[in-house]
Amino acid sequence: MAGWTFIADPEFRVSLDQQAVLQVSGTRRSFAWVTNSVSTTHGFAWYLEAAMVRRIIYTEGGVADEQGAPLPEEQDAPEPLSEDYVFEMMRRLTGVGWGEGADAVYSVWSCTS
Repeated sequence: MAGWTFIADPEFRVSLDQQAVLQVSGTRRSFAWVTNSVSTTHGFAWYLEAAMVRRIIYTEGGVADEQGAPLPEEQDAPEPLSEDYVFEMMRRLTGVGWGEGADAVYSVWSCTS
């Protein structure tokens, strides 16, 4: 996928740990995300060269965590309280849609702490 690292992190632990992102992705561009409709938690973290540029997590109708300035790509995005928002941000930031990401070669990384 052209040097992209996508991090699907159901507990969003790796995404909040810059050293873990570096270990998983090296110095590539990384898009980490979480979507959980049961807990109404949806968000993403955007890394360039292993440095976090933007992170925003919505939980139960409000912003639960926000780091970095809003990105131009966030303007006119779908309602941020859904997985559609997260996957649209994936497409806007990386140029790769969810279908392509889901079909890519992947490896499993286990967080033990």
